[in-house]
Amino acid sequence: RLGPLQLNGSFFNVADGLAIVVFTHPLMNHLNPWLERRFGLRRHGKVLLGCALAAVSVLWAIQLEEQRQRAPLLDEVSLCAPDGMKMSSLSAWWMVGPYTVMGVAEVYVNPTLYYLAYSQSPLRLRSSAQALGLLMSATSSALFTILTAILGGKDSDSLQVGYF
Repeated sequence: RLGPLQLNGSFFNVADGLAIVVFTHPLMNHLNPWLERRFGLRRHGKVLLGCALAAVSVLWAIQLEEQRQRAPLLDEVSLCAPDGMKMSSLSAWWMVGPYTVMGVAEVYVNPTLYYLAYSQSPLRLRSSAQALGLLMSATSSALFTILTAILGGKDSDSLQVGYF
């Protein structure tokens, strides 16, 4: 909630983008030089660091989802869930953390992969390599949307039911 307003879960995607805007400069100009001097962190290490941060983000979100499922329900009905669903007492604001960590992970992974794709491609295929990278990103988002619809629990309107 934001005051009396209920927020859709997609609202928290803002934390991802905001983390990218806020943390890119300090990471690139302060943390990266220190990591390069201290640990010899180079491009491949940055991709691995970003992947590790993304994994931490996902594990954190899983832990929060498990807490949400165990939390007592409020008397208030959700406006963005199936009809009649009550809201959980666990604040959705906790999701800002995992989204922020994912944004920081993207700061490490995406520019490095774009650089590698660009620098390792023949001159005539550089724009195609970048376009293919963007296409793969869009495809993964579409796949996530399709899987969400398929696994969306058509036989239950309860958000408390897990699938794993």
